[in-house]
Amino acid sequence: MEESITIRHELSCFSVTAEPELVTTRTGKEIYVTRGISTTPRPERCPECGSAMHRHGKREMRIQDIDLLGHIHIIIAGYDRYSCSSGSCNHTEMQEIRFKEPGHFITKRMGRRIRTRLNSGANASETARSLSVHPNIIYEIDKANLRAVLDGMEPPVCRYIGIDEFKLHKGHRYATVVTDLETGHVLFLEAGKTKEQAYHFFSSMGDEWMKHIEAVSMDMNAQYDSAFRERWPGIRIIYDHFHLVKLYNDTVLTAIRRRKQREMLENGNEKGYTLLKNSRYLLLSRMDTLRAMDREAHENNIRLHALYLDKGKPLPPGERIRSPYREKRLKDILAANEDLSVCYLLLEQFSLAYDVTSITKLYKGMKSWIKLARQSNVPELLSFCDTMEQHLMGIVYHAKFPISSGKVEGVNNMIKTIRRKAYGYRDTEYFFLKIKQASLRGPYSFKSHTIL
Repeated sequence: MEESITIRHELSCFSVTAEPELVTTRTGKEIYVTRGISTTPRPERCPECGSAMHRHGKREMRIQDIDLLGHIHIIIAGYDRYSCSSGSCNHTEMQEIRFKEPGHFITKRMGRRIRTRLNSGANASETARSLSVHPNIIYEIDKANLRAVLDGMEPPVCRYIGIDEFKLHKGHRYATVVTDLETGHVLFLEAGKTKEQAYHFFSSMGDEWMKHIEAVSMDMNAQYDSAFRERWPGIRIIYDHFHLVKLYNDTVLTAIRRRKQREMLENGNEKGYTLLKNSRYLLLSRMDTLRAMDREAHENNIRLHALYLDKGKPLPPGERIRSPYREKRLKDILAANEDLSVCYLLLEQFSLAYDVTSITKLYKGMKSWIKLARQSNVPELLSFCDTMEQHLMGIVYHAKFPISSGKVEGVNNMIKTIRRKAYGYRDTEYFFLKIKQASLRGPYSFKSHTIL
């Protein structure tokens, strides 16, 4: 007796003429094939001239459905073609297949499953592999869906924004991103990092929306700075503390270390050169951070000696003896180099200044810091003081608007993750849509399934 099973297809206006059949393709893959016909009512009148329509022929269409019993499921749907009975009108049309996704040879429920996978965070390649659908179909569905959702959204009114650039493609090609600092949502994306992108942001948001902005956080990008000062002088520009510290580390501490290393190498001071070699991380770290790392390394070494080394056992993979002398080495470096010692201490004072909540106090404190820094006569530090004086008000107003570019940097990390996950994007518009979608997606929290 032949075994058989009947499965409800639940497809609109479709009549099955044969049970699903397991067939083998030319590539050796087993798939299910279901044959049937579309039962959509035939058109009675020609939409062009109003004459009667008659059947002109019969054809078949292959449409991919969701998997059936773990196999790819292809539906071969028969449909009729109709033509106008009037001799002067050449209008023809095909019988409607209501369960077909518009523009693609897949069913509507397959389209819904694709959108569900994409909305849950999967990229086009992962969705294509898991559903055995061509990547181009996934890409076109996702792009159309993102356009429909994102293009019609009104930007929320916000008070604080952050603007920054990120690497778009190789070859020094960058893009501008503007983020709402309160929600982390991406408000604007455009290729380029010039004043023109800032003006495009102003026009896309509109004057009424821009009037609600109180402050903008940025690094010392002269293009963005100039655009805001020219078009919206009432918006306070706040220079991010993270970027200022990074600028100090790069242009002062790192530059002095490299200069000292060159001088010692030229003068044959091998001992001093060895002391400074591989010390970049130490000079860019706080003393209390190094102290905590030394304490952790000391405890780790005691544990390893007690468990393995004192018993004559080799250390297991992944375990090693750590150096507990980072703080001591940093103190030796600072004691041997006066310029580095002065600049390291001044960085500690500069960071503490950002805790002040009074504009007047912060202004006086920064002026005093610059005066003290100039007395050192360190060329790298003098150049940094010139930069500070040019951007002093953007630093001082941090006391009134304690905002930072932290959310913007978080968005930049998210962008890197999106690009790396998809192995890059050739379509810039699609890439920007994926970034906006990811920024709007809230944090995921799992709730257990309760049986009522």
